[in-house]
Amino acid sequence: MSPELVSDIARVAHEKLLSILTECGIEKTAGTCLFASYLVCYLAKTKGLDAVVRGVTVQMMAVYL
Repeated sequence: MSPELVSDIARVAHEKLLSILTECGIEKTAGTCLFASYLVCYLAKTKGLDAVVRGVTVQMMAVYL
């Protein structure tokens, strides 16, 4: 897995998340970490990577590739 691929997935996920939030009239990303994590996981899987969402704390989620 190349750093460029991971960076591209993160960039696309961030752009899509901000676009969705904007369409919903939401200006802040607070409270969207689970949704964002599932989005990253989905995008990673579309690139052929194994990915899983793991809860780290109430305030932070992580995607393991």
